[in-house]
Amino acid sequence: MAGFLRKLRKIATPKPLEPATVDCAGQQVDVVFRRNGSARRLILRLNTDGTAAVVTVPGGVSRAQALDFVMRSADWLGERLSKRGENIPLRPGSMIPLRGEKHEIRHINLRRGTVTVDPLAKEILVPGEPPHVARRLTDFLKVAARQDLAAASQRYAEVMGVAMRRITIRDQRSRW
Repeated sequence: MAGFLRKLRKIATPKPLEPATVDCAGQQVDVVFRRNGSARRLILRLNTDGTAAVVTVPGGVSRAQALDFVMRSADWLGERLSKRGENIPLRPGSMIPLRGEKHEIRHINLRRGTVTVDPLAKEILVPGEPPHVARRLTDFLKVAARQDLAAASQRYAEVMGVAMRRITIRDQRSRW
């Protein structure tokens, strides 16, 4: 009986859909299909990195129909991709915006220390091992954003005449 149920489950489980690549506004975009049995319609969105399109495919819809849906939505997809901008790699030599100005990321050969900003040279100096530059810089940027947000929130609270209790910052990537 258990063997029969396993075979039945294999038959009932749809095979994963093969990814595709589409041309969108002169740019090649990867398309990933995710089958969802409880979905009622085709849903198109960008992945969290903004580098690929993700299509939620309900049961009973073929890959060809889903791909046709993506092709019909190419203008929408191109518009979203152009609004996202480009991803900037967090590595030495890259230019990133910090408080409205471009700064160059520079690795310094110190084993320990904190990330510092040289406002005159417009550089962000990152100590530590080279493989850890991106993580250290990300941690620094989160702390700097929290400090700037707290200062701005305090100013606005004083202007509005209200008391601010606390600020909570979370990574809501999985909540959307």
